[in-house]
Amino acid sequence: MPVEAKIYRVLIASPSDVTDERKIIREEVHRWNAMHAVDMKIILMPIGWETDATPDLRESGQEVINRQLVDTCDILIGVFWTRLGTPTALGGTGTEVEIARARNEGKRCMVYFSDEPVSPSEIDIKQYEQVQEYWRKLQPTGLANRYKTIEDFRKIVLLHINSAVSEITREDKERRAAEQEAKLTEQAIGLPVQTIPTTFNTEISF
Repeated sequence: MPVEAKIYRVLIASPSDVTDERKIIREEVHRWNAMHAVDMKIILMPIGWETDATPDLRESGQEVINRQLVDTCDILIGVFWTRLGTPTALGGTGTEVEIARARNEGKRCMVYFSDEPVSPSEIDIKQYEQVQEYWRKLQPTGLANRYKTIEDFRKIVLLHINSAVSEITREDKERRAAEQEAKLTEQAIGLPVQTIPTTFNTEISF
């Protein structure tokens, strides 16, 4: 039997050095759907530039991604390890721009930083330092998460997805309740004034 469900788009934002994490996010989103979609009537749709952006030469690649994916997503999951990403003409790297844009639009952003060890000879030191600086930049404005191993990331991301959906569901119920209350108030204010019957003095003779 068909089930009506809400669809929430989950944007995966990251530089190119966290392919395992990107794969895990998709797997854990699908796992959440298998566990909760029918009961909660919610479906999470993982999206990313590599699978969901449509080619468009009218503007820069990042502007296309922003319009097509960032502006339409409901949740953003960002991940960093040794690279901050490729600079864009919009200021900051692509992933930075996507996170900043989603935050400015009031969307839920879950951002993770890997503490997995890496050989200095295998990384771009400047990029790695930029990642650490970005971590420090985020601290006064929000809460980001650090994880030590890929196995740890798999465990926490499913828990956090579940928590984020629970919050979204609660906020949606509160919003709909407030809208209903406002509608009832408007209806009450807009009701026609009830006319009180006028009592006439009538002379009765016996």
